[in-house]
Amino acid sequence: RIVGNRVAGEDGTGAGIYVADGQAALQDCDILQNEVEDVHSFHGDGGGVAFLRSTGQVIGCRIAENWAHWSGGGVWITEGAAVDVAGCMIVDNVSGDGGGIACKDASVRITDCVLSGNDAVDGGGVNAWGAPESRLRIERSSVTDNTATDGGGIYIRAFRDGAPATIVATLIMGNAVETLSGGGVFSLWSDPVFHNCEILNNTASGSGSGGGVYTRSGTPLFSNCIIAGNSARDGGAIETYVSTREPATHPRFLNCTVTGNSARRHGGAVYTWSGRQPDGCIPEFVNTVFWNNGASPIYNRPDAPGELTVTYCDVEGGYSGPGNIDANPLLVSAAGFDYLLAPGSPCIDSGDPAIEDGISDWHPAWPAWYPNGTRSDMGAYGGTGNRAWLNR
Repeated sequence: RIVGNRVAGEDGTGAGIYVADGQAALQDCDILQNEVEDVHSFHGDGGGVAFLRSTGQVIGCRIAENWAHWSGGGVWITEGAAVDVAGCMIVDNVSGDGGGIACKDASVRITDCVLSGNDAVDGGGVNAWGAPESRLRIERSSVTDNTATDGGGIYIRAFRDGAPATIVATLIMGNAVETLSGGGVFSLWSDPVFHNCEILNNTASGSGSGGGVYTRSGTPLFSNCIIAGNSARDGGAIETYVSTREPATHPRFLNCTVTGNSARRHGGAVYTWSGRQPDGCIPEFVNTVFWNNGASPIYNRPDAPGELTVTYCDVEGGYSGPGNIDANPLLVSAAGFDYLLAPGSPCIDSGDPAIEDGISDWHPAWPAWYPNGTRSDMGAYGGTGNRAWLNR
């Protein structure tokens, strides 16, 4: 047990454990109520654990109620460090950036972890700032009930130009921002990939936007994701934006289910706008279900429009584009899965004909009473990536 330690003064780092220029393996440790205070410089990092220029593993640890003035209330990883964090409970930590985990210019893998109840300015659960050699992978984890000003759950910045950020089979639920954007996810100048994730019941209160997802500049991809029950002033589920001076943004949503989201003003499902010409913000939606998202589910701001494309999607109220339909998708829950297409759904075998389902009724695990051909379905359980749901 590493409890109640404090570091104060200039360049303070790592109140609980500090690893620099070396290797460390932490297993089954309790790292609790440690504190880093540094009000005189841009430091004060790693309330619980800090890794700098090191390699390490953090396995099966409980990292809770730690505090850092600047970055990484629970864990701080930086300056080329490479760290695996697995099977950990990272809860109720507080920091300026990354209440639970913050990483910058590092290679970080987070697997089978719970990050919950953490608080920060940017990135309540995770704050990841990329560089050309950075790597981030979050897999089979839960990021829940975290709070921040931007990016309540996960905040990703500058992961582009060969610096991959991949989030797979992860639950992002119940996170909140109080004034700004991205209740669940905030992606800035980045190209992250979210696959087989559930982004549920996140909120952006006050003037906040993008209750589930906020993207600004970059080419993020969301595939086979469920984005449901989120809320914001604008863009209850999703907001896509680019400012006048930023590179173009081209977020893509492939085979997602966007349902039960709400906006207090515009775009229960999607709110898009561009500070540049329309071709500066080019969101693309393919094989996606938009249902029960309020009266104006997809809103392209008329005074600053983006170049939004919607194809082979089911949009309640209709939306112009090849292959789009307006029909009740017959969403049901069964066998531990929510928002499945019931037999006879008009979304079955109605996706882009150039895309095939990864598995369909040819697969031995597929129920015989549920006919489903190889042409892609609309929604999170269709398309080439639907096989991943079998591994959940």
